[in-house]
Amino acid sequence: MDSTKKIKIKDFENEFYFTINLFDAEKGLDFIDSTIGRMRGVLSIKPYIDDLLPLADLTDPTGKVVKQGMTRQDCLAMFKNPLSIIELCTEIFKFQEVFLKDSATFQPLINTVKGIWNTKVSESQTSSETLSLTK
Repeated sequence: MDSTKKIKIKDFENEFYFTINLFDAEKGLDFIDSTIGRMRGVLSIKPYIDDLLPLADLTDPTGKVVKQGMTRQDCLAMFKNPLSIIELCTEIFKFQEVFLKDSATFQPLINTVKGIWNTKVSESQTSSETLSLTK
């Protein structure tokens, strides 16, 4: 299992490069706990953004880290298009699915969180449920 993934986000005429990291076990538990708690109240995207962005390191095109761990304020200063921030968070969230896809115990959680990032449950080639994002 890869613990990092490199991505590129196009923001109008600019391109930004990131290395995405997986949650460690404790931060992953915190994210799941806060996600379930938020679903019982008013749903806002900003707390999810704040939880996910620290997993992204801004890099140059060669992969050298320019800034470790992003914040919403970093993104607001960097991006012109607000949807670029959501795209970055969607990529980070998608990368976290590795924790859920092979866990029979937590398959019901997939159905609980599928609406947060415009997600749906789809069938994989092995017929197990996985979380996938739609564009």
